[in-house]
Amino acid sequence: MIEKNITCGWVVLFLIAVSGALGGDAVGVKWVALVTGMSCPLCAKNIEKQVSRLEGVVDVKIDLGTGRVEVVYSRAHEGDKSSIAKAIKDAGFEAIDVKKSP
Repeated sequence: MIEKNITCGWVVLFLIAVSGALGGDAVGVKWVALVTGMSCPLCAKNIEKQVSRLEGVVDVKIDLGTGRVEVVYSRAHEGDKSSIAKAIKDAGFEAIDVKKSP
């Protein structure tokens, strides 16, 4: 239990640091999509690599089992969901928007 709390603490500190570096309230837009055709860890890694290169992307999480990708990006790039979807398409897959949260 202690290890989990330490890990959570480091994640919180990381997000605070990133938020500060991006201008305070800059972090916090999450885009969730289903990715079709993603069937192996190499596919997931390729998508993660392509999306992580985009300006404003702070974090990319991929769940291969459910086919979901969660992308956290800065509020300054809030309208850039289409560029995320394009990066996924350029990697050879299709992203279907599931949910967004402020």
